[in-house]
Amino acid sequence: LRDCKVYRLNIAVFPEIQASHSVQVLPTLVLYDSGKEVFRYEANVLFTLTATKKQVQNKINSIIMSKF
Repeated sequence: LRDCKVYRLNIAVFPEIQASHSVQVLPTLVLYDSGKEVFRYEANVLFTLTATKKQVQNKINSIIMSKF
């Protein structure tokens, strides 16, 4: 992914972060802008994230472009 920072979090090690960000299912991908959540992708019932890398990048691009 371009134009973003990517972080991975082990919720077994940091359950307080899981709770404070309302992560209910894994995997979950949360997009933030200036520290505020702006979009979230969550896994389906098979614990599979259905969003493609292209879809996520398009969402990142739209968040960036919305500032202009």
